[in-house]
Amino acid sequence: MKNIFKYSILCIVLLLGQSVFAQQKPIPEGFLPEAGSTAIGFSINPIAGVKVVNWFKNDAFVGNAIAATGSLPYQMFMLAQEPMASIRVKHKLNNVIAIRGSVGFSGGYFNYKEYVKDDKALATNPFAEDLVVDAVKFNLASGGASVGIEFTGGDRKLRFVGGVSLLYAFGGGKMKFDYGNQITAMNQKPTCMPLISDSLNAFQAVGDIAYGRPVERYNIGLEHGIGLSCDLGLEWFIVPKVSLGAAVTFTPIMVVFQPKTYTIFEGYASSRGQVVEYNKLVSPGSTYLLYGTENLGMSLSLHYYFK
Repeated sequence: MKNIFKYSILCIVLLLGQSVFAQQKPIPEGFLPEAGSTAIGFSINPIAGVKVVNWFKNDAFVGNAIAATGSLPYQMFMLAQEPMASIRVKHKLNNVIAIRGSVGFSGGYFNYKEYVKDDKALATNPFAEDLVVDAVKFNLASGGASVGIEFTGGDRKLRFVGGVSLLYAFGGGKMKFDYGNQITAMNQKPTCMPLISDSLNAFQAVGDIAYGRPVERYNIGLEHGIGLSCDLGLEWFIVPKVSLGAAVTFTPIMVVFQPKTYTIFEGYASSRGQVVEYNKLVSPGSTYLLYGTENLGMSLSLHYYFK
């Protein structure tokens, strides 16, 4: 994360340094976009990107991320306020004001594994060191769309830009669990990795099932969020009608609607003498109001203007 900030600051400094000299030169006719021009481009959020990369590089952090996403009170919060990559379109009403829109997506798939003791081997040899593998498979996807207005300050190659947009975001996904130790009549509570037994298991005894463990956790439908997105940054025209941009993004307020969450458990039913599955509502759904100064991000963009 620190390296991303260092590189981003370095790029902005270089951009500013080169632009200081560029501002002194006459601007060729047709170099800058005119009123009525339309731009198409894309933007990336390197901060959101590095989070996903780190989840894959550091296994311990993957476990922490999964536990935080699916832990008590058993809800799965999977909403990205700032997608990793977005396609953007804007239309200049005049030299100062433009209307704009964007759509973007982000997501990930994690197959987190840990070794646990082999219960079958221990039953025959108390000193056995055999191991089996437990796994949590977690896939998520999120996206967002925005529409708003942008303001430009300056008439040179380097300009200040800022804007406000109405943002809609959505997210969804599910968890699946694979176990190395199977539930049997002789082993009704097998050994599981701590991430599952301590953080992700919401089962309470029901009927003739004294113990159960999760097989799958899922939301009924998608999460939805509506909010405001603000940004402030720079736009630099490097060649005719083509610009690079860097901006700080901020989501000051957002309302999020969380759907119901269900978990499918497996356990040994003593009166029936078999392993059964039990589907249980573990969260009735919630509503969140997110506000404050923690929802900061950064956007790097490239635009091509045409008329």
